[in-house]
Amino acid sequence: MPLRPRLARPLFALVALLLAVGSCGRELLGPGGTRRAVVALNPEFGAMRVDGAGQPLSMRSIVTFTRVRVVLLRANGDTAIDRMVDFPADADSVALAFTVKLSPTAPAEGESLGAAMRFVTASGDTVFVGGPVSVQARPTSATTSPAPLTIPLTYVGPGKDAASLTLTPDSVVGIRGQSVTLTAAARDAQGAVLPNTPVAFTSSDTTLVRVTLGGGVATLVGARGTALVIAQTLTGQRDTARVSITPTASAIAIATGNNQEVRQGGTFAQPLVARVTAVDGLPVANVPVRFAVATGRGSVGAALDTTDAAGLAQTTWTAGDTAMTGSVVAAVDGQSTLSVTFAGTQLSTGPSFLAFGVPPRRGVPAGDSIGPVSVGIYNRFNELLPNYRGTMTLALIGGPPGAQLRGTTTVSVDSGSSTGWFRDVTIDKGGSGYRLVATLLSPNLTATSDTFSLAPPRPATLELLTGDGRVTPGGSVFPDSIRLGVKDRFGVGLGGVPVTFTIISGNGSVSPTPLVTNASGIAAAAWTAGLSGPQVVEVSVPGLSPEQRRPARQRRPDGRQRAGPHEPRQAPLLRGECGERPRLRDRQHERHAPLLGQ
Repeated sequence: MPLRPRLARPLFALVALLLAVGSCGRELLGPGGTRRAVVALNPEFGAMRVDGAGQPLSMRSIVTFTRVRVVLLRANGDTAIDRMVDFPADADSVALAFTVKLSPTAPAEGESLGAAMRFVTASGDTVFVGGPVSVQARPTSATTSPAPLTIPLTYVGPGKDAASLTLTPDSVVGIRGQSVTLTAAARDAQGAVLPNTPVAFTSSDTTLVRVTLGGGVATLVGARGTALVIAQTLTGQRDTARVSITPTASAIAIATGNNQEVRQGGTFAQPLVARVTAVDGLPVANVPVRFAVATGRGSVGAALDTTDAAGLAQTTWTAGDTAMTGSVVAAVDGQSTLSVTFAGTQLSTGPSFLAFGVPPRRGVPAGDSIGPVSVGIYNRFNELLPNYRGTMTLALIGGPPGAQLRGTTTVSVDSGSSTGWFRDVTIDKGGSGYRLVATLLSPNLTATSDTFSLAPPRPATLELLTGDGRVTPGGSVFPDSIRLGVKDRFGVGLGGVPVTFTIISGNGSVSPTPLVTNASGIAAAAWTAGLSGPQVVEVSVPGLSPEQRRPARQRRPDGRQRAGPHEPRQAPLLRGECGERPRLRDRQHERHAPLLGQ
């Protein structure tokens, strides 16, 4: 028959006992004239109950026994069987087999026996006793098997007379991973300590505190909270200790203040805030956090701060004087492995970009000034740089092929202005699609203006090429027709310029009229003289003031077809003779009468 501990109570194990009993009576039911009977025993360790969520525990974890003594007594007090059975410490069951003689007077339904059990330690001390209780040994021929008979067990080992139990310490505050040993002292009714009293230790919440059953070593395994350690003797005395877990830093993370931008030397707008949490992810208060600049040559306001109830520690950050990405490390003080790094961009206050302030003039004639043109030097905060000195150039792109930018195209930027001024620049051709490109030489920055257009250039000079000082009969065309040239201020001939001829004297005529210069700036016309007398024609073009006109050419008195020497006048004059010797006109009369012919 097996003798096996099994769990039936929250704390103790039960032992099920099955006995086979033989006899030598007159009624022979088996070989050799024997009858067989069966009894069943169920020892119960029911003296202890544990509150809370403690795990079910084996009785042998509290009190170690190595043998079990089984005694069966007859009704007259005689011993039917008395056996000591080994129960190895590493075994969970043993097999039992007993052969006894039934009383000659035992009825057919079996014999009533008294059963008793003793649990014995290796040193021979009895620690639990049970019985005697009456048990019916039924022959195997019976129609029903007997129900197991419960035998209540009583603890009779050290501390059996305990009247109280005291647990020391009664309160513990620690951190996750810490272990503390709790000591239980059992006392009798007179207050005397009972040594070697077995005590069972359990925890009300094993997710927070785990305790060794017989040793009372409590290990704090949770992140935070409170659990009770319960100590209880086998005779029911008990005491409790409160174990509280203070959360400790397990991680640190950035809360706010990461990846900000500020000008070099400035203070970042948001403080650097780090959050410290425990293993449960909840905040931890009163944790010192140290802040230190790692890169960027900046500084922090408070190098050490303590987390608040939300687990937050913070400081301010002033950027260094170097344009770069700086960094600050926040670490739990004394725990370098618990750290986090804040990054921040320290923006340069030096030249960042150029922008046209005063753009080039639009629509003015080519050759006229398109300035003043100004180009500002800005930092990345859209501020004109103070106290900057440098060199800036201006170049032309776009527009008609061959167009050139003329004038002063390289200027020095003065300290305090942060602006390059180009005041006397011109473009030598009219057209559209022009753009100016400003370049700062150090550092190399550029800016491009919006597109603009220029009107055709103004006439700057009007030059009489042929046709002055001729002689012809009245009513006929002067030989060597009139030819003249119109040029801009750069000496380039201007095409498409309208030319006007005004008869000053002689009643002659000029054709064709109106007349326009060709692509080279040249215009030619035929001059028909009047019937008689001096002939004078004035030539003019729009936009050319008298002060800009070339001096008139005057005929020589002795030459019919030879041009005379230059004579300064306010407008080009053509002079010719018609049928008589030429007469020199009075200079005062000729100021506004430019061309002569006779």
